[in-house]
Amino acid sequence: MPGPYPREFREDVVAVARSRESGVAIKQIATDFGISEATLQNWLRQADFEDGNRPGQTAGDAAEARSRRSGSGCWSRRTRSSPVRRRICRRRTCTLVAPKMTNPLVAELAEAGIPVTVSCRVLKLARQPYCRWRNAAVRDADVLRAYRINALHDAHHDDPTFGYRYLADEARRAG
Repeated sequence: MPGPYPREFREDVVAVARSRESGVAIKQIATDFGISEATLQNWLRQADFEDGNRPGQTAGDAAEARSRRSGSGCWSRRTRSSPVRRRICRRRTCTLVAPKMTNPLVAELAEAGIPVTVSCRVLKLARQPYCRWRNAAVRDADVLRAYRINALHDAHHDDPTFGYRYLADEARRAG
């Protein structure tokens, strides 16, 4: 996408459009300058705001309102360098990036008092999948897998010198 037109170019086009003769249409001026008619109309409207001919928000007012709001992106200036964000990012480095790992992290942060929306925004996750994960019942396959992992862990803890073949035999015996 091309960048915005230079300010001087816009001012020149607006000046030509304002001083046009009665038989010349705005569409013709826009075509002559290689811009769309809607763009020229927007520039004319903004020029009327700037000159005070129409009530509306000037470019300076818009810039001031933007600076008062959240700043750039989805962070407010408060949150960008806040202890909450640093705490979330620090915890993120300790976990894997996979959703199976980040969803429990968001839940843990929520228990610690950090809002879910802030955690999801910092971790760049959508909130809806997290809520779906939180409200979903645990599947039977996941419970069975957890029991198997616990049994293998217990067998390995009893005698850590045995390898995977011994653990597989233990798992078969345990069912």
